[in-house]
Amino acid sequence: MITLTTTSNKYLLKFYHKQVTLTFCNLLALRNTINAINIESHFYEGHSGVELISVCNLKEILLLDTLDVLELKKIMDSIFSPKKELVY
Repeated sequence: MITLTTTSNKYLLKFYHKQVTLTFCNLLALRNTINAINIESHFYEGHSGVELISVCNLKEILLLDTLDVLELKKIMDSIFSPKKELVY
């Protein structure tokens, strides 16, 4: 299970048994890394379905399978997508 929570200008990424504290700049870098992954290539013959990415300037390494990549893409999209404002 992967979760991302906010605590006083820091972001806490809980990745299974590992917890990584991210600054906003680290979060942007992670978003760019996740968005650069071509998920369609995971389904072609010869691809292992595993991605190895570094986080926080190589302080942490995450090993992601296809489902983890999809979940992180969904989390990043929910954080950085514009929210609709309700007008009353």
